[in-house]
Order: sequence, then C-alpha cells, then structure tokens
Amino acid sequence: MIKVLFTCALGSKSEKLFMEIKEDFKKKIEIVCVDQKKPKNKNFPFKFYQVSNTSDKEFVTKIFNICKNEKIDILFAYSIKELNTLSKNKKRFSKINTKLYINDFYINKIFNDKYKTYNLLRRKKFEVPKFQLLNKKKQFSKILKKFSYPKKSVILKSRFGIGGRGTYLICGKDQKEFGWYGQFQSREKKIFRISKKFIRTKIVPAQTIIMEALSKPAYDVDILHLKKKFDAVIRERKNPSGLPYKGSKIIINNKLKNLCKKIVQRLNLKYIIDIDLMTHPKSKKPMILEINPRPSGSILDSHLSGKKLITNAIKLLR
Repeated sequence: MIKVLFTCALGSKSEKLFMEIKEDFKKKIEIVCVDQKKPKNKNFPFKFYQVSNTSDKEFVTKIFNICKNEKIDILFAYSIKELNTLSKNKKRFSKINTKLYINDFYINKIFNDKYKTYNLLRRKKFEVPKFQLLNKKKQFSKILKKFSYPKKSVILKSRFGIGGRGTYLICGKDQKEFGWYGQFQSREKKIFRISKKFIRTKIVPAQTIIMEALSKPAYDVDILHLKKKFDAVIRERKNPSGLPYKGSKIIINNKLKNLCKKIVQRLNLKYIIDIDLMTHPKSKKPMILEINPRPSGSILDSHLSGKKLITNAIKLLR
C-alpha cells in the first residue's frame, strides 16, 4: 500500500482526479488530503485534514506530523505558497521517508516572480514576450510608446500576480485581435482609456510589468519529468485567458512538446510541471507565458485522455 498526500486538495476537479488515481492502483493506494477549508461534500471519500497556513513554521510542523503519523510516501503540493514553504524543508521530510515531489526552493522562488522568470528564460535562450519592469510611475508613458502603444495593445501585469490577478489589456488600435479577451468575465480586465486614477491605483513601481500582448491560441502543457522519463500533454484552452476554466482539447504538436522538453531539461525541473503559453500575434509562434512548478488545476483533462501523469509519477517511486 502506497500513501500519498496532496496539499491544497479541494480544487474543483481534485476529488474526481483522486478517484481516478485510486482506480489506477486498484485501490492499493491511500490518498490523504489537506486544505485550509473544509470539503463541501460531507461524504468526502478521502482522509482529510484541515490545516491553516498561519505561519510557515506552524504549517510545516503540522504537515510534517501528518506525514509522520500517516507514514506518507509521497507529497504533492498544489499551492505556490506551500511549494515555497515545503521546498525549504525537503531534508527534514526525508528523515521520515516522505518524498516531496517538489522542486528546490531557489527555482520555485524564481517562478513566483514573472520578471525573474522571463529574465531566466531569456538567459537560457528561450523566446519570451517583449517586457519591461516599470520602476517609476513617470516612466509609464515613455514605456508605452516603446511598445508601440496606441498602435498596438499592451499588457500590464503584476510580477507577483497569481491566476490573472492584476492583469490588464490596455487596448490599442489593434484591439479587434483581442476581442476574446475578458469575454468570460475573467480576472483579466480590458482598459480602453488610461485615466489618472488607473495610474494612481493600479501601477505599483518595481512590481508592475509592461509587455506586448499575446493572442490565441493559448496552451496548457502538463509535464512529467522524473528519472529520465519525460511525457507531456498539450491542451488548447477554450478560454484563452485560462480563468475561469472552460475546458480544453488535447492536440498533437511535436514542436511545442520538444520546446517544453528543452525547458525542463535546461532548467533542471522535475516531477509534475505546468507550462502556459500563448501565441505571438505577428510571428504566430507560441511563447512562454508562465511556468508553474506544480500540477495544473486542470490536469484531470490530461488524465482522462489516457496520459496519467500523476499516476505514473507515483509509480516511479517504486
């Protein structure tokens, strides 16, 4: 019997995913779930612990004790904050024979910062959108002109934003190219006129990135990279913005698959990775938008297609 723990385990698709994984092992697996909130399902079918993340030290201690008492073999973390906290304590968990399927702290910290992520990718010779960090508000107009605004639309986003929070499309004369943007009432917003209030309230010096706007199609790539095994599932989003999630379709794209393989190899990324890409409106090339060193919230779609990445990652422990 293998025992696996998932943190941040109450995502909208999580229960279905865990049931599928359990079936893959013919029930010779025990799944333990942890989250800050309680399950809405009163008959939640897995052992569950409610753990608040009030402080890093307290969180790690609680998770460590759960792993020790439950004799957990493998731990997956779904939250960026939890990834950062737990990755600093990998040696501690190894003493109780719990394997954290989590990348090292230094790389997780980089991917929590989009500005550092883009700089790292550029140094590693990967194409990224044209971008610039805004250090002073008085630079705003000058940087917009550098990005050919108002002829072209631009993106303004927080370097530390999660799930589209703090992202704005500042519409230029090419705004028809981005007619899909925000149509699903997503967290991303369209701005047609830059007001003084917008500059005052939405731009934070040293935290705001201005970048060229990418277009559809948009892709989620679910990746398994462990013990020299590489596998990837490329999914084209129905909602290019990503959130709210409207589903995806599995596609075959060997160029994109090879690009993602180069990324994980050059950056020495392991376990389950989620890479988000969008398309450059002129070159039509896919460009890296974000790298998440954790399973995507929609990895169930890949699993149901037959690419059982988490199941295979668990099997590789044996």
